[in-house]
Amino acid sequence: MGVTFVDIVVRRSPEAKRSASVRCLVDTGARLTILPAGTLKRLGIKPRGTERFELADGSTIKRQIGNAFVELDGRSAYTRVVFGKKGDSEILGMLTLEELHLWIDPITRSLHPLKLFLKRATHHAV
Repeated sequence: MGVTFVDIVVRRSPEAKRSASVRCLVDTGARLTILPAGTLKRLGIKPRGTERFELADGSTIKRQIGNAFVELDGRSAYTRVVFGKKGDSEILGMLTLEELHLWIDPITRSLHPLKLFLKRATHHAV
């Protein structure tokens, strides 16, 4: 399986004038999206906390997290983001893909709209 990169637009909110385009690796093994801390801070996105992350070698690191508004392929959503530091890769994680209602085809390495399902209550007349 190959790799897929996409360009996402990041803003503080849908109404925000300032935006940044960030090229990200689509990583279905990553839960959260990782974006450069400097970019997020320039856009006025503030950290809302800190989380611990485990690296492939078993060590752990701490990173700040916050919320950003992202756009991709005509879709948009608020999503949780990690404030990446120097050496961290720009990653589009599964949570953001799900919030954008997108999935990645592992064969073609292309993004497609998710088929959405809705369960409706059935009411029977008595």
